Amino acid sequence: MMVQSPLQLYSLLLGIKHYDAIWTILSKLGLVYLPFLVLMARGLVMLMEAPIDISADKSLRRTLMQGFTMMMVFFLGLKPMVPLDVKEISYQPICAVATKAVSKKTGTTYDDTFGDIQFGDLQVPLLLGLSLDVASGLTHAVTSKVPCTQNIDQLMHTISLTHFSHDLKTEVQQFDQECYWPAMQQMTHQHPEQDEKIKTKVTGDLKKYGKDDTGWMGSHLLQDLYYSDLRAHQEVAAFPYQEGGDYSLPSIDHNIKKGLQSKPAHGYPTCSSWWSDSTKGLEVRIVDAVDEQGVTNGHLNQTKPNVLSRMVAWVTHAHPDVSDAGASSNDIIARRALSATPQMQDAQRDFGGGLRAHITNVALELGALEKNVLTNPFNTGQAQEILPIVQALMLWAVLLIFPVVMIVANYQTKILSGLLFLLFGLQFSSAIWELLTMLHNFLSDSLSYFSFSNPQQKPILNSIFVFLYYGLPLFLSAAMGTTGVVMGGALSEIVGRSVSGFEPIHQTKAIDAGKVVDTVSKGVSSVGGSS
Repeated sequence: MMVQSPLQLYSLLLGIKHYDAIWTILSKLGLVYLPFLVLMARGLVMLMEAPIDISADKSLRRTLMQGFTMMMVFFLGLKPMVPLDVKEISYQPICAVATKAVSKKTGTTYDDTFGDIQFGDLQVPLLLGLSLDVASGLTHAVTSKVPCTQNIDQLMHTISLTHFSHDLKTEVQQFDQECYWPAMQQMTHQHPEQDEKIKTKVTGDLKKYGKDDTGWMGSHLLQDLYYSDLRAHQEVAAFPYQEGGDYSLPSIDHNIKKGLQSKPAHGYPTCSSWWSDSTKGLEVRIVDAVDEQGVTNGHLNQTKPNVLSRMVAWVTHAHPDVSDAGASSNDIIARRALSATPQMQDAQRDFGGGLRAHITNVALELGALEKNVLTNPFNTGQAQEILPIVQALMLWAVLLIFPVVMIVANYQTKILSGLLFLLFGLQFSSAIWELLTMLHNFLSDSLSYFSFSNPQQKPILNSIFVFLYYGLPLFLSAAMGTTGVVMGGALSEIVGRSVSGFEPIHQTKAIDAGKVVDTVSKGVSSVGGSS
């Protein structure tokens, strides 16, 4: 049996283990035989209340047929009889480098939680085991045929979960205050649209990088026009100070030569070098911080290339015309980290005072409010992480209540088939999610051209797919459960009709003894008279 996640593996094992334990308890208490006692009592009452010459045979026949059906449900669908080897339930991701995993050897953090549980010798009912096998086999067959695509929304969600160091956060705050806002103020006061040469540059950059390029500190337009003329006001730890070097200040060099001050430990780079230096730049260090936490996901036993490599692969695939996929990927990662992580959001507003700082904080608060109210509940990355957990818990819950529900339902065929079909729908939800993810990725790639540097700005599309992520599996499970109940009810109706169509032999007119004697007497009389 091939499951779709490590948690689903453990949820099924726990569900079956608890099923066996609950069945054993109910058996020892005698409660598993309660539906048969109810059937016998109900049949006896119907037999006593029915007229002897009309319905006694029908009542007895109905009781026997219902008893036979309940016995079939009891032995085939409820009583654990088929041994289950724990190692038969395994997991292997489709689009990730990982080995086949079994219980206690999934290589995930779930092993630490569930590793001490002894599953022992498990047994499952015949029909339940068959249903789980068919559902898992069909689900795995469908998911294995889905092409592996780079999930840009899940990748962006991974970036937003990055935890940055205090020093890096402080440096972002410093850059925002000493480079980004001064550059924005210069652009506002200088009116670059009045200079034809600068206007051409502005038009070209905005066309290439998007109209929202100036909405973040890594803006290419600001780098081209202003960052090279702006310099850090305070020391930047990543840049060593060298007299007469790129990161020095003439005034400090003069004071050093005059013996008025000692040599600083760190330099004062231009905003251009501070942001875009290939080894010490702020953008590169933000990307490295994201990479350090996004290389592997031990919780899912999935070893993947680092975030930058995955982003480069997406840019190369979705935008083959981009000349420098690496630089563009750095921009996307850094911009997402600055805009989506709470640390970096705080770093870009925890400074300054006066009217400008107040306006900035209000704007950021409104943006955060809009995100929390509108986009955060409709986050596809969160949905793809949360829903498999909900699915695993639902599988465990259905297995847990399975025997109790069947006893309360008096071993009705329609309830059994409804529960089995519901389990099928829950398991097949994994295939639905994979198909939706594939379609979402294709549409995201095709629509990302209008916001290349910020590819997740597709709120309507994302919201639609999040509704589908939640809605389609829910609809499938409900439809499958309803179908099972209808099919079981149809089977019960067939059995009921076979009983209701039966007429006791003493009610048939063909063998009415009185009429037979009259008919024979009349025949004999007519023969005698004619002779």
